[in-house]
Amino acid sequence: MSNNNASAATAALLEGLRQHAQGLLYQSETDAPFEVVHFPAVSESGAPAATELAAWAGKPAQEKVETDTLPHFFRNMTREILGEEEGVMQNAPRFKQLQEFLELHLHDVKVYRVGHRNITAFILGRTQAGDMAGLKTTLVET
Repeated sequence: MSNNNASAATAALLEGLRQHAQGLLYQSETDAPFEVVHFPAVSESGAPAATELAAWAGKPAQEKVETDTLPHFFRNMTREILGEEEGVMQNAPRFKQLQEFLELHLHDVKVYRVGHRNITAFILGRTQAGDMAGLKTTLVET
């Protein structure tokens, strides 16, 4: 893929992520919006190093990093259970669409949780160009 084609494909992917995530809030002890992120390829292993993730989150290099799967991370956002808050039920289909979009357009999608209590979560996968792209949000867990 030429650089121009890769750049155009990445730009289209980032715009698709913006559209799918617009107006959605990740619910934890706080409700936080999603931010689209894009990082140049930095690691040969295919996954970002813990120190890279900490730097991207603006946290110390030794900060705790955990990984999660996308279905597990979105499990409470994609459930449509009676008795749930109306907003959660209304957004469940949109979270499912966002999950499908991420899984379709990114390779090896993983969730990286950086920190504890005030956690920066990255949902990242590889683009066709080999860069890392996805979403970033904040979770509060006390």
